[in-house]
Amino acid sequence: MWNPLKYLGPRRLGMTGRGCRRRGLTLTEMMIASAVSAMVAIGLASLTTTATRMARAIYYQQLALREGKAAMEFINQEIRQATTPLRVLDAAGNTAVQGNAVVFSRAGESAGKREIQLVSTDGDLMTPWDNSLVLDPDTGAAGDEIALARWLTPLDAAGAFSYQGATTALEVRLRAGDPETDNADLIARSNAHSGPGIQGLEVNIAVAPRN
Repeated sequence: MWNPLKYLGPRRLGMTGRGCRRRGLTLTEMMIASAVSAMVAIGLASLTTTATRMARAIYYQQLALREGKAAMEFINQEIRQATTPLRVLDAAGNTAVQGNAVVFSRAGESAGKREIQLVSTDGDLMTPWDNSLVLDPDTGAAGDEIALARWLTPLDAAGAFSYQGATTALEVRLRAGDPETDNADLIARSNAHSGPGIQGLEVNIAVAPRN
C-alpha cells in the first residue's frame, strides 16, 4: 500500500532532527522575567507583612476588649455591694472628688476595708502596658491584692474614679488599650500593642452602692 508519510522528511513533519531549530530565551526576555519575578516577590512580602501586622493588631485589640469588660464587671460587682459613703483618693492618698483609687466597705465590715486602685509600675498611668486595676480586699493586710484587669488608663488625667457624695453614683471612666494622649513618643510605643493611632475600648459607667 502506498504510504505518503514516507515521502515527508522530519523537517516537514516538525520532528526533531539535525535540521530542526530550537529557539531559546534571549537576554532581554530573561531580564524582563527576572524583573517581574522580583516585583511579585516584593509584593508578596509586603502583603505578608501587612497581614501579620493586622492580625497582631486585631489580637491585641481583642485582649483590650477583654480587659475592659473584666474591669467593668469587677467594679460593678464590688461597688454594688458596698455601703455608703465611698471615698475616692487622690495621688497623695487624700479624700478627693476625683482620683485613681476608691475605698469602701460592705455591710458588717470596718470603714475603708476594701480598695480598688489603678496602679502603674512606672508611675505613669497614661502608659497602659504596665497598668493594672487592683482590688485590695483588706487594706489592713499586705500581700492579698488581686489584679482585676490590665492595660487600663484614666480618660481624665485627674483620675479614673469620680464621686460627689452619698446621694450620687461612682463614675468610672477608663480606656483599655492605647493611651489617651497627644504625646507622639507614647503613641509610638503603644503601637507595639494594638496598632497605629489611638485605639482601645472606653469604659464609662456609673455604679451606685445598694446600701
